[in-house]
Amino acid sequence: MKPYRLSVLLSLALVTGARLAATTIDIGATDDRTAGVSAGVANSLQSDNDVFLRTFGVSSVWRSALEFSLTSLTGPITINSATLRLVDAGTEVAGTIQVHGYTGDGVVTLGDFGYSNLLTSYNTTDTSSVIRVHLLDVTSFIQDQIDANSSFSGFMLRSSNEGLFQGADIASSEWSDPNYRPLLTIDYSAAATPDGGTSAVMIGASLVVLATVRRRLVRS
Repeated sequence: MKPYRLSVLLSLALVTGARLAATTIDIGATDDRTAGVSAGVANSLQSDNDVFLRTFGVSSVWRSALEFSLTSLTGPITINSATLRLVDAGTEVAGTIQVHGYTGDGVVTLGDFGYSNLLTSYNTTDTSSVIRVHLLDVTSFIQDQIDANSSFSGFMLRSSNEGLFQGADIASSEWSDPNYRPLLTIDYSAAATPDGGTSAVMIGASLVVLATVRRRLVRS
């Protein structure tokens, strides 16, 4: 290999020496609540101790909201995947539940139930007390949240047709079995700085090659 080519490769190695380290973390909800809704406006926040996030449409409309902390994700990172786990665990009536995203603050309030930013949805069926797990892709939304330096991500759940009796009782963070509680799983890659010894060797080798190239250019 020609010296100048080796020099270029070593220089590139110095620039790109920070390799990507993949990590997966599970984040539980910091807060999750149900609210009663009238004429599209949430007006009654329900108990924080309810084991269900009641999400239904009909004469009495119920929406749910959840928030997750992103404070453990620091530095420039790339979100490889982000999955929101929701588990239907009580009454379930055939229909569709929508998932809307918003920037949270760690505490669910009445204002969080009015967001309209549809991320994804899933279908419900006519069952009762049958455990149904839904894994929802929210990768793009979480990447946007990270890029915006948001500390908390929120998800608001509602029936796609709130004039009909459809929806589900979704297990909340108060559910006894942690395997059924809402969960945000994030797989991400972050730049990792090479250790000092490796950097020193790379720099030394690059300087030697550059000096050799310079001598040859002078002789020519």
